[in-house]
Amino acid sequence: MDNVYQQVKMFYSQYPEAESILPREVIEGYFRGCAWQGKSDAQLKQIWDEITSILLYVENMGVISLSSLISYDYNSILSTRAEVHILSEENVNAFFTDMLAFYQYLFDKGYIEEYGNLYTAKGSFYLKGIFATPPIKPVDEYYSLLHHLEDVSMDEMDKLNDLLDSLLHKIGEYYRSAPFMKDLMRAVSLYKGPFDSEDDPDTAEDFWYGFWDYFFFDYHLIKTDLIPLEYFYRYEFESLKPSEIYVLQDLMKSKFTIFYIDSVGEEFIKGVNLFTGESFELPCPDYRFGDYKKMLLMGHIHSESMMLLNYITSFTVGMRLRKRIKDEILRQYELYQVQDENASLEEFFVRHAAVVRHIIMLLSSAAQLKVVHAKRQLPTHASSASTSMDSRWGQDKKTFSRIADKIGCSAFSIQLLLKMYDDFAALTRPDAFDSMACMAAMLLLFARMNGLGYLQFEDIRRELPIVYQKVSLMMSIVSDTLDCKEFNPRYLNEEGFVKALFLF
Repeated sequence: MDNVYQQVKMFYSQYPEAESILPREVIEGYFRGCAWQGKSDAQLKQIWDEITSILLYVENMGVISLSSLISYDYNSILSTRAEVHILSEENVNAFFTDMLAFYQYLFDKGYIEEYGNLYTAKGSFYLKGIFATPPIKPVDEYYSLLHHLEDVSMDEMDKLNDLLDSLLHKIGEYYRSAPFMKDLMRAVSLYKGPFDSEDDPDTAEDFWYGFWDYFFFDYHLIKTDLIPLEYFYRYEFESLKPSEIYVLQDLMKSKFTIFYIDSVGEEFIKGVNLFTGESFELPCPDYRFGDYKKMLLMGHIHSESMMLLNYITSFTVGMRLRKRIKDEILRQYELYQVQDENASLEEFFVRHAAVVRHIIMLLSSAAQLKVVHAKRQLPTHASSASTSMDSRWGQDKKTFSRIADKIGCSAFSIQLLLKMYDDFAALTRPDAFDSMACMAAMLLLFARMNGLGYLQFEDIRRELPIVYQKVSLMMSIVSDTLDCKEFNPRYLNEEGFVKALFLF
C-alpha cells in the first residue's frame, strides 16, 4: 500500500495546478515534522485526506488562497466529506484539530496570512454548546464570480459592483432604523466637527459619501463598541447570502490608510503609506490626475482586497504640509498613548479615525489647529485605602458602570470612567467619601472634558440619590486629584479628542 508521501506525489501529478495553491514540498515538510513527532503513517494519511478535500475545494471554486476561505466554505467541505465520513462530533473535531495544527505550521512558514475563520467554522457546529450540523446555504451566482475575479467580464464586474452597492444600501437602511438613531446622530457629530458642509448643496453629496465610509468602517457603536460592519455581520449573519458574507469579510479586512501616490501607470497607481512606507497598488480611477505628487489621500485599503473599496478622499498638499500633517497625527497618537502606553499607531487609527480626518482637513485648508500636549502620568504612590475596601469598591464600580450605561455613555467611555474611578482610589482613601457623590462628580467632570452635552446633573440625579452641594464639592476634590480642570488625555473619549482640536 502506498505511504502518505506517494499519495501526495500522485495527487500533485494529477492536479499540478495545486502547486500554485500550496507547494508540494510544504506539505511533505509538514509530514516529515509530524513523523518525527511520532505520528503513524495511518494518521498522516488521515491528515492528508483532510488537506486533499480543502485543496480540491479551493481548486474547484477558484479561491485565491487558503486565507480567503470562510466559515461557509469549511461547512461545504465537511458536507462533501460526509458522503464518505460520518459527520459526527468526533470526526468534525478531529478535522478541525488536524487543520488548526497544519494552518499554524503554514502561518509560521509565511504561506498564509491568517486562519481565524477556521475557528469560526468550528464554532458554527455548536449551538449554545451543543453539537449541531449547520445548514449549508445554496451558493448564488455572485459567490462564484467573487472567486474568479481575474476571469470575469465587464458585464459580470458590473454585477459585482451592483452587489456591493446593494449590500451597502442594505446596511445603510439597517442603521437608519430607530434603534440606531442615537448612534447616527453621534457619528454625524464626530465626523462633522464644527463644520456645516452637509448644509451646502455643492458639498452635500461628498459629505454623505464620506460620512457613510467613516460610519461603516471607523465609528464605534455606543452599546457594543463594534464598528457597524462587524456588528451587522455578527447579528445579521443568518439572513445573509454566501456572496454577501464573502464581501463583508473582505471589507472588514480593510484598514484606514493615509497615503500618497508614487507613480501612475496605465492600469494601476502605486500608493505609499504615509506612516509605514509600505507600497501597494490600486486600480486607476476613471478621472484624470492633476499633479499627483501634491496629493494626499485617505481611505480604507486592503492590499489583498477582492474589490476597490467605495470611497477615497484626496487633498492637495505640498511636501512641507504633508510632513506637518504627519507630525500632528503622530502628536495626537502620543496623546493617546497616555491612555494606553502600549497602543500601536494602527490601534490609534482604529479608535480615532475621526481625529485623523479632522487634522488632515484642517491643515489642508490652512485653518489653525489647536495642539494639546500630553500631560504627566498620574503620581504612582499607593492608595492608603485598607484592603477591606476592595469588595465595596468593586461593587461600587459595578454600580458606576450600570448607571453610566443607563444614562447613555458609550462602552468605551465606560472603560475610561472606570479607569478614572480606579485612579482616584489609588490616590485617596475611598472610604472617606460618599461613593454616590463621587460617581456623580466623575460623570460630570467626564462630560465637561469630553463635551458630552447630553449628560447633565438632573439626568444623573434620576439614577443616584445625590444633592448638588455634595457633588459640587466632590467635583473639586476629584478634579484636583486627577488634574481634570481642562483636558486630561487619560480620560478623553472620541468626542473629547475631536473637541480638543477645535478649542482655539
